[in-house]
Amino acid sequence: MRHTERLNFNVAAMFALGTIIALQISAMTPTVTDPSNWMIFFSGMIAICAMILPGISGSFILLLLGMYAHVLMALKGFELGFIAIFVLGCVTGLLSFSRVLSWAFKHYRVLTLSLLGGFMFGSLNLVWPWKFTLAYTINSRGEEVPLAQKNILPETYLALTGQDPYTLFAVVLMIVGLLLVLVLDSVDGALR
Repeated sequence: MRHTERLNFNVAAMFALGTIIALQISAMTPTVTDPSNWMIFFSGMIAICAMILPGISGSFILLLLGMYAHVLMALKGFELGFIAIFVLGCVTGLLSFSRVLSWAFKHYRVLTLSLLGGFMFGSLNLVWPWKFTLAYTINSRGEEVPLAQKNILPETYLALTGQDPYTLFAVVLMIVGLLLVLVLDSVDGALR
């Protein structure tokens, strides 16, 4: 809030928009796609843009696009053609998106910060500690990895899994994290 200086409808609307976008992205289910040259380039562009933004994971975007496994296999197999197209997409995305972001900060600093704050707030559902796995996938080592998960309440987690949800421990850690952020923010404000 210190960085936005004032709260008005536009700031709140941009925060809400960022939150909704992040929630929608984090709720999507990964797809499977064929790695055409166009898709490899596009995936590199989009993934690098996500890596610049707070709260949105570039690797998660690659999962959503169905390219994560293809990129890993290309890196493992040292497929230079694939890697070159992907890197070219990353460079193109980085150069173009960093200019867009720079322009947005220069002309609409408060609204851009509000949007980015919304991205971070909306992505918190990804770190919710109690999840129920709806679907699995097999990773490159043959291990089951959650593909689609649903956030649930601690008592539902206990009922479904029979495992202790450690609710008090999780809440204490959340409070410690919040206090740590507030302390670091106040120290940063004092040093300016």
